[in-house]
Amino acid sequence: MRGKVYLVGAGFGGPEHLTLKALRVLEVAEVVLHDRLVHPGVLALAKGELVPVGKEGYGGKTPREAITARLIALAGGGGVVARLKGGDPMVFGRGGEEALALRRAGIPFEVVPGVTSAVGALSALGLPLTHRGLARSFAVATGHDPALPLPRADTLVLLMPLHTLGGLKERLLERFPPETPLALLARVGWPGEAVRLGRVEDLPGLGEGLPPRPSWWWGRWWGFMANSSRRTTAFSEAEKAAVYRALLTRRDIRHFRPDPIPEEVLERLYQAFHAAPSVGLTQPWAIVEIRERATKERVFALHQEARARERALFQGKAQRVYDRLRLEGLLEAPLHLAVFQRPVARSLGHHTMPETLAYSVVLAVGNLWTAARAEGIGVGWVSILEPEAVARLLGAPPDYRLLAYLCLGYPRAWPDEPLLERAGWRQREPLLRYRERFP
Repeated sequence: MRGKVYLVGAGFGGPEHLTLKALRVLEVAEVVLHDRLVHPGVLALAKGELVPVGKEGYGGKTPREAITARLIALAGGGGVVARLKGGDPMVFGRGGEEALALRRAGIPFEVVPGVTSAVGALSALGLPLTHRGLARSFAVATGHDPALPLPRADTLVLLMPLHTLGGLKERLLERFPPETPLALLARVGWPGEAVRLGRVEDLPGLGEGLPPRPSWWWGRWWGFMANSSRRTTAFSEAEKAAVYRALLTRRDIRHFRPDPIPEEVLERLYQAFHAAPSVGLTQPWAIVEIRERATKERVFALHQEARARERALFQGKAQRVYDRLRLEGLLEAPLHLAVFQRPVARSLGHHTMPETLAYSVVLAVGNLWTAARAEGIGVGWVSILEPEAVARLLGAPPDYRLLAYLCLGYPRAWPDEPLLERAGWRQREPLLRYRERFP
């Protein structure tokens, strides 16, 4: 009496992605030979004996011949056997090789398709393979050998590329610009799921710390990645650490080296600035770049006048500390930015709180400041200036309002603590935080 072998795709992730046909097979199979990539939640649905086979990426493996021999022996003895594979058995699962061996041995078999991670995991994360007007084709390939030619398609999915990211980067840069967006995915639907969004130029560093056997999704657009499901919104631990480091180590820099800021870096800072949220999407900001020494000297003179008036407000120790807080950075910094709030047409959101227009500009300054910290560029916010005097000097229209005057450049040194704390002006106070209402 002959039995039967089912080549079953377990899909990606947990049992929620298992097909009904696959579930029925697991309920009747007497023996289940499964790969290591099958989710434990799927294995728990099996009624028969579980036998681990397959291989670990770049690790030990059960020989293919031993697996097919066991399938033939079990089914030849009349058993119902499930050969359970992650994803789809016919997509990089060597299901075709096992099917040929079974056919040659005269063993009845049936293929039960599964949802391959190359498609299903991306869809679950909101990452499309095709989109009208943007991508009419996609290709799936293994990424373990960077010497192999890359398929030509609008969207590429490379499986298991973790150990070859450096070589793949070289191949990609032969065909695509460095800023081409990509995503690295690992363990989608499993504990420890990781999603890294970046660009080709970020390889291979973007893959550092990822679990083994990631997939790589490449596409020509960003919108879907920015608006994908909630699982893509969280950064990796390394990315989160970098963001918080930039936020917590920002400093108001007072002393700068004369080195100019490269234009490509400055463009990135402007992109961060302009990406800030604004009330009613009004984007109520405008920037004046100041590079000429003569203009900087005139601004410095305005600062000196304002400083003399402010100094008279302090006495004793406070005045002595004030005298130590010099702003030589006004003359040292290679770039000044005067940030204005410009008038905008009426829009939603700022009728009851018109000051939110100014808040929007300040948010943009915060974006630029954080991005500058990531680039190793110091920012100094000069507040000892009369805004109207600066506006007149720069020829600003009468309805433009100066909100920030910034000095930018590479700092002579990066202070561990805010300069005002170090100088003894003030110490940081605890955050005031209340629940529901003020006490």
